[in-house]
Amino acid sequence: MLLITQEIFAQSETLNRVLRNDSSQKYLIQLPRQYTAERAFPILVAIHWYSGTAEQQINEWRFLAQKDSYILICPQFYEGYQRLAGSEDQKLIAIIDEVSSEFSVDRENIYLVGFSGGAQFALRFVYKHPFLKAVCILSPGEFDSPPKNEQLKSVKYFLGVGEKDSRLSIVKKLYNVLDKRGFDVSFESYPLVGHNIHSNMKSAVMKFLHDIHSP
Repeated sequence: MLLITQEIFAQSETLNRVLRNDSSQKYLIQLPRQYTAERAFPILVAIHWYSGTAEQQINEWRFLAQKDSYILICPQFYEGYQRLAGSEDQKLIAIIDEVSSEFSVDRENIYLVGFSGGAQFALRFVYKHPFLKAVCILSPGEFDSPPKNEQLKSVKYFLGVGEKDSRLSIVKKLYNVLDKRGFDVSFESYPLVGHNIHSNMKSAVMKFLHDIHSP
């Protein structure tokens, strides 16, 4: 394992990376300021919305990830990613493996959050790869019904949406589907919030993850 010292990290808070076996796949990493190889840190993966960027996700989540000492990973995906059209699920697994080979990672505590198109990606990802501890689905425009896989019920699900968002009914329907199937799912809606990542939504996500990671 390559040991990254606090001094090196202080010089470059956000690390720009290219996947070793796929030069077209870029991603960003932010390490906790107190990072040390002597401790295993949980991972928070944040997926951008349809027209968004990895840089925007770093900016959205950097403070909260620092506060709770997550290794923050933000991949950059392209057209069709929300449907896994370019095998983006496999690319994310490769990114997580690559980060885990270089940094001290707690593989038992990997969390995924996505907004809008990123939420659609996140849900489809966990349906195919239910090794995550929890997934946070924020304001998706559509969803697939979960496949018949009992392992999916070991994952904790958080659904969030603004009450002024046109996708409110979609998220409520998703909640009902997951709840009826016996999934461990929570739902929150936010008054006066439209289709955006509101600060209350982000705070609720982090509280949800904190309660799981530190029961």
